[in-house]
Amino acid sequence: MTKHQAGSALKGGRGKKSKDEAAKKPQYSVPEEIIPFIFQYLSWRDGYRAGRVSRAWHEAHASILHPTSPMQVGLHWRASTYTGESWDDILSEFAPTDTCFAAQYAPQLAMITVSGLAHSLRRPTGWNKLFHVIQERKLLPRACTIVCMYSDFGIMASTAAGGHYDLSELESSVIDDMAVNITVGYFPETTLQVLEPTKLEIREGLLTPMISASANSILVYSTNGAQCDDLVRLMATTHASANIVGTILPFTDRCVPMAVRRLSPAGLSISHPTHLCVAFDGRVASAPFVSLGFKIISPILQCEHMQMRRHPYFKVLHTFESVAVATSPAMSMAPIQLLNSVSEASGNVYLFKAETEAEVAAFIAAPHAVHLDRAVCIYDKQHGIVFSQADAESGAAPWREGMFGVFCVQDAVAGQADLAHSLALAKVAASGATILGGLTYPVRGPGRRLLRRD
Repeated sequence: MTKHQAGSALKGGRGKKSKDEAAKKPQYSVPEEIIPFIFQYLSWRDGYRAGRVSRAWHEAHASILHPTSPMQVGLHWRASTYTGESWDDILSEFAPTDTCFAAQYAPQLAMITVSGLAHSLRRPTGWNKLFHVIQERKLLPRACTIVCMYSDFGIMASTAAGGHYDLSELESSVIDDMAVNITVGYFPETTLQVLEPTKLEIREGLLTPMISASANSILVYSTNGAQCDDLVRLMATTHASANIVGTILPFTDRCVPMAVRRLSPAGLSISHPTHLCVAFDGRVASAPFVSLGFKIISPILQCEHMQMRRHPYFKVLHTFESVAVATSPAMSMAPIQLLNSVSEASGNVYLFKAETEAEVAAFIAAPHAVHLDRAVCIYDKQHGIVFSQADAESGAAPWREGMFGVFCVQDAVAGQADLAHSLALAKVAASGATILGGLTYPVRGPGRRLLRRD
């Protein structure tokens, strides 16, 4: 036997011996009844990986995903807020271990709100960067619908604090340069429908067959105030029993305000619609909440005298000369006298108006539940005037003589009080249900109407 043959025989003997020793070692396995409990400590990403270990693990994973499983938690929300100096800085922070990306169940919907540095999203490439990061790092499943929106006025931040979330408003003064809030949701036994209606479809009323008649909640987003009004009215007619809530994002001249990524039969698609509807049909229901954070600064008033004036720059001005305090009919005064509580020498106030005093009283008692038309008024204490340009094109007066109304200003404290009140109402309204979370929408924004759901 040569040295080479002897060496080969020796190696072969060692290899056979090590295999025999490995075969003699006891093989430990996880009892099948324990496997389902392990998944509650894994993210949806790790759960699917573990499901490939063996048939037993695959069956256990499938069993906990079934709606009737005792391991099911029902509706599941998670949220994270990021701040940074630039869009790229924020995107670099995203990680699979972040609260919003580490959910136990694969999210079906992700809502992303961005504020600050609008130029980062001036072109679709800004949103495409976001989608690329999400896909490259496997932060959300391919089947998860992602709805993105831009708000130039700050966002509501959801911050995990122990077993609950603390809600706070991020104003431009506390945002470094950009802020992003991401909320993801898992909805068992619920069908999610996404619709991007066109101007023609809204005008012709062609949306009826596109959203299930049994849908109980519809979220509406739009970048056009007038068309959004028509869309909401159409939805309210065709889906009278559904809660319809949403927001207007009028920033088309500064950035691409909306982006949607969803999975279609042809694969992943990215769009930048003018209007978007997200409908829920199943175990999820929304609690509609309308607020701009208004603080009432006057008693109920009745317009006594209004004067229309021509102006070289503003075309038509409607100056309010005299009002009567509804609770004291004999008390007449100039509207500017009611603005003493406003510290600024000039600016905007908002007039909520109605044909009857009872309607205004109902609005004051429950601003979140009563909708009144609103007019933006401009005041100047130095010149002692309050006027409006509303409906200047038609020349119609925004507040006719004899109508009732109340003056309001925007106030951050009032906005947070509205939010707290809406959450309390939601708990009462959801009899037999559990409130686990909510979506975050832009806090403030100009336009004919802004709806926010929290």
